Amino acid sequence: AQDSTLSKTAGSSEESKINMATPIWLGIKRSPEDLKKRIHKRLAARLPGIIREVKKLRDDGVSWKRLFELGLEYRYASLYLRGLISKEKMVAKILSESWHYAKRQMTWFKKNKKIRWINNPKKINIYDKFHPEFDVLTPYTIFPSKKQAFIWVNI
Repeated sequence: AQDSTLSKTAGSSEESKINMATPIWLGIKRSPEDLKKRIHKRLAARLPGIIREVKKLRDDGVSWKRLFELGLEYRYASLYLRGLISKEKMVAKILSESWHYAKRQMTWFKKNKKIRWINNPKKINIYDKFHPEFDVLTPYTIFPSKKQAFIWVNI
């Protein structure tokens, strides 16, 4: 799914403002402990929906093999629903693999020398101006303004 900010502006004069803007890359520094807590919190909130979705996909005829191929959460939820792993094992595997994925993302983003890393995004004025619910942003979100595009790196 495309970022809603971008999809609203696609093909419009607003899009040309984004293209002409000077991007400012802002990344949020998080401690490994904080990042692990955030991953756990997100999984706890999403897990019931993931399991419901996998059950529905099965009811709609999606094979176990295809569910295994769809991605991390689908893979382990399908193994759990088949009785091949416990719920605790499913959660542990999703958390572990999500953590490893987040570490790979950080390694990749650290290569971008344009990113200005921030310890506390709440101290920056654009935090309130552009998006009060900062925790729901995707890992890579663009906020256009008239002269600059702020690119948040939020893992």
